[in-house]
Amino acid sequence: IEFYQQAVEQGKTDALIALGILYHLDLKDYDKAIEAYQQAIEQGDTGALLNLGNLYLENLKDYDKAIETYQQAVEQGDTRLLLNLGILYYRDLKDHDKAIEIYQQAVELDVAYALYALSFIYFKENHVDKKPEALALSARFMNAPLEEISIEALGTRASILLWCDEFDEAYEVAKQIFSKPDYIKTIDGVMGFFVFIIAKNQRHMALNLFEQFTSLKDEVKPVYYALMQLLKDEFPKEHIKMGSELEEPVAKVLEKIRSVQERYEIG
Repeated sequence: IEFYQQAVEQGKTDALIALGILYHLDLKDYDKAIEAYQQAIEQGDTGALLNLGNLYLENLKDYDKAIETYQQAVEQGDTRLLLNLGILYYRDLKDHDKAIEIYQQAVELDVAYALYALSFIYFKENHVDKKPEALALSARFMNAPLEEISIEALGTRASILLWCDEFDEAYEVAKQIFSKPDYIKTIDGVMGFFVFIIAKNQRHMALNLFEQFTSLKDEVKPVYYALMQLLKDEFPKEHIKMGSELEEPVAKVLEKIRSVQERYEIG
């Protein structure tokens, strides 16, 4: 703190950001963090608006202040913060229409991740009339000039393809996902993706992935044995290998599959 304050006295604005981060993330002194961020903003460092908005959103749950701060950043030219605004409306305020409006604005301004975010909402909220747009947006995102497409983004692309009955392409994207060594870090997403494959009645697609990427059988055992129960006419001995300890998790997976089919009106 002492050294940062010395730098601030010497006119170094970035020291105010560092001081704000120290109070914000390390000392949890939000009043002093806000003071440092606001001082940096007054001195022309608009980057501090992101930190300040995140503090209001994540730490203080002051949604009005967070919206005001993000909008100020957007008005000053940092259109990336439209993504933060969209997340706030979608995740925290559950205002999906407003989130869509904001992401559409971000897409028009060529904010790359808005392509992913907007297509994700269309899929997640089952906007059936937006299927063609979701396909196009997610395809554009895959071609965006980003350093690396995240596994989550690949998963969304594959899910949208499944949603739109583009099964062959979905399978190819799925193979990209499971060829990445760090896919296991998103294991909940992996399980959800398999549930959606099975819910879409693409049981043999799921089976082919389990056979091609054999470690998946151990990593998502409940899903694998749920699939084997559904394919027990073809593999009558396989599902009985799961053991009693997996009976409840497998039952939950089967219930989840039914729930997804109802949500997406899959026959």
